[in-house]
Amino acid sequence: MAAKARRVATVSPADLQLVMAASEGGNPTCQHALGTFYESGNGVSRNSARARALYLQAAPVDPYAYVELGRMARDGIDEPVDSVKARDYYRRAGIGGAVGLGGLMEQGKGGAQDVSGALNLYLDATQKYGDPAWKAMRPLLARGLELDAERVHKYNRVWTEGLLRIVRFELWRSYELRQLNYAGQTWTVNVLFRFSAGSQKPKVYLAKSCGDPGLDTAVVSALHLLTMKDPYMVPAGQETFDFVAPVVLSPRANGANGSVSHFKTASVQ
Repeated sequence: MAAKARRVATVSPADLQLVMAASEGGNPTCQHALGTFYESGNGVSRNSARARALYLQAAPVDPYAYVELGRMARDGIDEPVDSVKARDYYRRAGIGGAVGLGGLMEQGKGGAQDVSGALNLYLDATQKYGDPAWKAMRPLLARGLELDAERVHKYNRVWTEGLLRIVRFELWRSYELRQLNYAGQTWTVNVLFRFSAGSQKPKVYLAKSCGDPGLDTAVVSALHLLTMKDPYMVPAGQETFDFVAPVVLSPRANGANGSVSHFKTASVQ
């Protein structure tokens, strides 16, 4: 099945005039935006050459415009395909160009093939779990490529931050937790997650009770289906990884039933 095209809102005439005026005044953000309008034909006649010129104007101040230029050179949009130029533009884009540059490195286009270098580039550019650079890294790790010790440390740190966000979401959407009354108090349930090496689904245990068995059970139950899309990188020779998260539950401001407010700093054992 073909992928659905992303819907882009049509720019209004009034907004288009504002962007054009700011672009002519030298605003790089508006130059970049106007370039996307010309490239897509949004509110104006499609004109790839004009789009490229605007990206070039914006790029020295707005590095993400280099991503547009890299894509155009890579795909041969209104010019012959030039992978060497694409690599150069993606490099100039910094973090924003990492996925595009890494893709060319993987394929050996525009320069030497360097799959390991692409993997390192993706992780170095990753800012949060599941972002585009992280996703680009997944198939390379699945092929058995390895990270050095320093990058393993970053991988696990980002992975842990991602785990906490997913845990918060699972607790937030728990119907059972929403029905409980916290009696005007704040409660802390310490939960232990145990991952086996290579596993993406943990076993969840109560590490320390908050003093209310009903709240303990509700928290652990809310998390029993939690699954990560990527494994934690357990050190060689270690079969499991334990992660303890203190879950803080507090009453809502309106005095009604409780809600999950936040996590305290989690500790890794």
